[in-house]
Amino acid sequence: MGKEKGALAPHEWSRHGHCPDGNLGAGMKDGDADLEAARRYLSSGEDKLYSLIPQYLPEYEGVYFSPDGKIAAGRSFFEEKMPVWRDLICNRWRYCERRNDPDLQDSVTLVASIGDLIAVSYGAIPGLVIGALLVKKSLNVLCQCE
Repeated sequence: MGKEKGALAPHEWSRHGHCPDGNLGAGMKDGDADLEAARRYLSSGEDKLYSLIPQYLPEYEGVYFSPDGKIAAGRSFFEEKMPVWRDLICNRWRYCERRNDPDLQDSVTLVASIGDLIAVSYGAIPGLVIGALLVKKSLNVLCQCE
């Protein structure tokens, strides 16, 4: 997939405060820190990632969870929003068309790109955590790429 003149490659989006749909200044601010966080999240187990989600959700503000409760709440949110993730990543961002882009072959960069897309589109939701979960579960499966 070629890069349009003046367009940023996926690994440059968060570093430059851009998101894939061209919005400026709404993306992640520190690209290196985002890549390091994406790397950490990719090396974490799914239960750990699920347990990080509730702290970002307003409906759980001030709620104290048991460890298993926190995992269950995060998993429930993630699974409930699966149609949202599918629409955003598969339909609007067109993952199946982009998946062979050389800039997206590195799973850390892919998590950062998906995380930026989610953060820009949905605000307070932890984009990198959701991105890591989606990449771990396979975007090819999510989007039913052939």
